[in-house]
Amino acid sequence: MRLKVIFISLMVFYFQSSQFAYCHDWNIKDSIIVHVDTTSIICEDYIFFVRSEYIKDSLDQNEAQSFYPMILEQVVVIIKKGKIIYQKPHPVNKILLQSANSGPILMQENKIQQIGVVRGNGKCFFTISGYGGCISCTEFSAILNSEGKMIWCYYGDRFKTIIYKGRRRIFFRNGINEQEHRAGKYPTVYVLDAFYRENGY
Repeated sequence: MRLKVIFISLMVFYFQSSQFAYCHDWNIKDSIIVHVDTTSIICEDYIFFVRSEYIKDSLDQNEAQSFYPMILEQVVVIIKKGKIIYQKPHPVNKILLQSANSGPILMQENKIQQIGVVRGNGKCFFTISGYGGCISCTEFSAILNSEGKMIWCYYGDRFKTIIYKGRRRIFFRNGINEQEHRAGKYPTVYVLDAFYRENGY
């Protein structure tokens, strides 16, 4: 168990300090610092990561959404026995919004708030829950299998559906309890939890 904890700590350090293929030059002011946070959850031989790039600023008071910090991009990663088997950005739209102190910022319109693990047919599945920053903004909810294939996804708001993938039979076919999934009765962790605790949220 101790070796597993050491390994996870090293992987977190690596993903906080290394450059991903999906990282970008955001063309923001040199004086603005882009911070990186890594959140992970484990299921058997798999580590499910979310790597968040953000700036410590909030949106201008005239913007409809409410975000702090402002998320530039989040990358979803699955590692099996030390090898990256899946790595892709959070599949949501980018929008240009006015920040309170840093000028216009291109950011995700929906941030990953929570990740989790559900079991089905003896296998690991990973969940993603996202929030768009206001009551009428987008929601994002998805289930990925251990290889990163998205077997179920909803992304949209009360007016339109942007992505809807998978039918209810997907839950039955994969042995996932749909009621428990909807009720959130499975292990989860909050993304950027350490940041929010340090800042009194």
